[in-house]
Amino acid sequence: MRHQRGSFSVGLLQYLSISLIILVFFTSSLLNVLSDMRLAKEIHVSVQEIRQKSALHYANQVLQSRCLPQTTLTMALIGIPDNDGLAKYDVKYIQRAQPNSAPSGIEIRATLHDKEMVERVARLLSPTQQNNDTFIFHFPLRNQLHDWQQLNVNNGCIK
Repeated sequence: MRHQRGSFSVGLLQYLSISLIILVFFTSSLLNVLSDMRLAKEIHVSVQEIRQKSALHYANQVLQSRCLPQTTLTMALIGIPDNDGLAKYDVKYIQRAQPNSAPSGIEIRATLHDKEMVERVARLLSPTQQNNDTFIFHFPLRNQLHDWQQLNVNNGCIK
């Protein structure tokens, strides 16, 4: 039996071609997942920054006004731009049902500009709820008043 010339080269070429196709497929899949993770991380970091600055803003407002009830919270008040190129953000207080009481939490809405990213990023974030292209996050607002006897229950302000 004779050996055919180039049979080793053809087998090697087939192996390399198939390996290259598989490598390209896995690399593109991995890059897509890493890109989605990066976008989700950017949104998460922005939401956490808004959360922290909102809580600080509330504490400062209570110190200045000496009143627990606060109604106005906006992105402009906390000094963060409402648009970072990836999403548009909105923030507000979650009000309690009782009149003249402190807000119970902070609601942050992140509306993505790119509608195609919503499903890809949604599985990596943990919003309280999601409406179409908007992620809604709720965070409790902790307010501690050490001496409740000093609170005027008629207006929610400290005497």
